[in-house]
Amino acid sequence: MLGNSLIGSVISESSFSLTTDFISISGTTETPHVLIKNPSSSIKSIEITSIKLGDDSESYGSTFRIYSNATVTTNGTALTTVNNLFTASASASISEAYKLPTVSSNGSLHEVVLLPSDHPPKGIGRIFVIEPGNNLFITVENGISNLKSMVEIYWLET
Repeated sequence: MLGNSLIGSVISESSFSLTTDFISISGTTETPHVLIKNPSSSIKSIEITSIKLGDDSESYGSTFRIYSNATVTTNGTALTTVNNLFTASASASISEAYKLPTVSSNGSLHEVVLLPSDHPPKGIGRIFVIEPGNNLFITVENGISNLKSMVEIYWLET
């Protein structure tokens, strides 16, 4: 069922993605990494269909945590979202996406993903739905300071 929904969504210009590339994270404590917001004014849901998490370490691992509805103090640096329909007139995403935001509360924990040392990026096969006025927040806790971490996210807007 999701396969047909995904194909239809790409054709109708409502399939999007983003990547942070590798971001250097200083320190070894849990650090804000990515924030995706569905604005309150939106009439669509954001259905996260895939998340890929990774780091560039051969000797140290990372722990990623996925939360909903963090209390955001500052958004951070805007990330570019990409419409997955390859056309010159593809529509823009309704989402707001940021890297390295500041939060006062992480929100509700949904998933903990452990990435052992010398491990390829790990995909999450779970679907998350962000309704209008809500957000998805991802943190990373690296095994060594200045480890570079990345996040890729794919979603549908319905």
